[in-house]
Amino acid sequence: MMDEAYYSALERAIAEAPMQAAKLSGWQDYLRRTVNQGKVKEEELKWTDFLSRLEAAATQAENGKLDRDTVRELAEASAVRLYIKVNGSTPEWVVQTLSGEEIYYTEAEAEEAYELSMIWID
Repeated sequence: MMDEAYYSALERAIAEAPMQAAKLSGWQDYLRRTVNQGKVKEEELKWTDFLSRLEAAATQAENGKLDRDTVRELAEASAVRLYIKVNGSTPEWVVQTLSGEEIYYTEAEAEEAYELSMIWID
């Protein structure tokens, strides 16, 4: 990421979860509490379709439990990313979201697109 000021509150909440593993209902309850406490924004859960992804993963999990690493990987896969790609001598800035990748030829354009993609993140 470009700036440590940008982070996913969802990823942070999962990393700080008090449980190492839980059934779907346990993760749902925990995430609901983090939203109610203002630690995670409802918009982040909706925009990333995270709860649906969590439910799908739970149906495939052995004994119905999801460990923290699996839940964290689901959140990371949904995150907005910004990186620089160099082709020859011309750098390109790439903003990657669930919708795909957008390429920008100036850092300013990429930063603006990145910030617009992150409006629901603290």
